[in-house]
Amino acid sequence: MKYLFFTLLLLSLSSFAARDQITKGSYIGGGFNYGLVGLTPTNQSESNFKGWGGVIEVGTNLELTTNFGLNLAGEYKFSEVNNTLKSDTYMEKASINTGTAKVGFYYGATTVGVGYSSTDVEVKNVSSTASSSTVSFKGSPILYYANYGFEQRGVRSVIEFQYSSGEFDDVTYKDMTIGLRLFVLF
Repeated sequence: MKYLFFTLLLLSLSSFAARDQITKGSYIGGGFNYGLVGLTPTNQSESNFKGWGGVIEVGTNLELTTNFGLNLAGEYKFSEVNNTLKSDTYMEKASINTGTAKVGFYYGATTVGVGYSSTDVEVKNVSSTASSSTVSFKGSPILYYANYGFEQRGVRSVIEFQYSSGEFDDVTYKDMTIGLRLFVLF
């Protein structure tokens, strides 16, 4: 996954030298991100996961005044992350799938906003000394995001930071990601 991330980075470098403002109109695309996830069951210590994932996004920018407007988007994010604590006899892997509706404001090349997510987390643990198990959580965390974009010839490159948190049944969920996205404008 990280090799694909760096390939996308190289492909989008020409956009980084381009115009640093967002234009009105719709877009579709995707990219890769690196995330840190914390899961804290009630009365237990936090389990931290990290790993690579992908994202698909479609949205539109509505210009309100020159260089200022509203960003509306929907995204689907998926990732496979590993627990940062592992041993020779035990490891955990989490699959995270998130659908998010986002709304934000852009000014120039910068966009900030919030989103409402539907997140499914499935944690699988494997042990050579005990039986393996799978635990699933579902919830609707609030997402906060900020990004910076560059455009050239109908293509937009975006570096985006996201933070989301919420309560899933008896588990506190936190997710922080940084990613690179490439969009086609239409």
